[in-house]
Amino acid sequence: MKPGKYTLHIKAHLPKTPPLHREIDIVIVPPVWLSWWAKILYLLIFIIASYWTYINIKNRNIQKKENQKKQNENNIMQSQLQFFTDISHEIRTPLTLILTPIEELIKNTTDPNLKSTYKIIDQNGHRILRLVNQVMEMRKLDKGQVKLCAEQTNIDEFIHEIIVSFKHLSQEKNITFNLHVENNLPPVWIDQEKLDKVIFNVLSNAFKYTPVNGKIEMSVDTTDTFLKIRIADTGCGIPKELRETVFNRFYQVPNENNKVKHRITPIAQTHGYTSRKNICRR
Repeated sequence: MKPGKYTLHIKAHLPKTPPLHREIDIVIVPPVWLSWWAKILYLLIFIIASYWTYINIKNRNIQKKENQKKQNENNIMQSQLQFFTDISHEIRTPLTLILTPIEELIKNTTDPNLKSTYKIIDQNGHRILRLVNQVMEMRKLDKGQVKLCAEQTNIDEFIHEIIVSFKHLSQEKNITFNLHVENNLPPVWIDQEKLDKVIFNVLSNAFKYTPVNGKIEMSVDTTDTFLKIRIADTGCGIPKELRETVFNRFYQVPNENNKVKHRITPIAQTHGYTSRKNICRR
């Protein structure tokens, strides 16, 4: 019988006696799994399960869209890498043809001033060639296959080879450029290619944003374990509250007129603020 309230009617009749009638109330209690609180529990479980299913389906759709977006971005990046690789290959050939006659001019020129100018052109031309080769190897960088190639280096000669490129710029803007190198510096192990880019980038920013008749100071010394290179100038610098952005890629610091003061690149320390990277060891 179903749970509920029932009434049992009993009627007895014997000969020569009046009939007897009795009623008995019977209550059948439902089992535990059909009780009212069990039904409430079932309802709550159903609601929770429905909500969980909804959230799960929603998250799957979001994840699917994110994966599709990443796939599209990866396809675009691969297309860009291929484009840059192809363009770099086309640039490298004429650049090589330009550098060859410059080397001949260096060999055949007796005028020391012209020879110095040709050497600067040759040095920067090879720097461009190295950058072009790096663009062609961007796929290795994308796959995390680029490694440091450290070699023992005379840091004094290394620094002087870099700053020669800024000689004419300092004369053009009448900027006083002072280099202070500690005497008897020991050889250091560095990745020359990468450190060259860092120093060249910092000096480029310094000369770009230092006003005419300004001053740039560069010092090179060592501690027990580190080589320290400091570059300071009389330019506008970076506001203290924006110094945390120094390693953001190509971040531009605005001035009060919402114009760009200068651009910060991620591999360099900028003038007015010192950023440290451990890029060499003794």
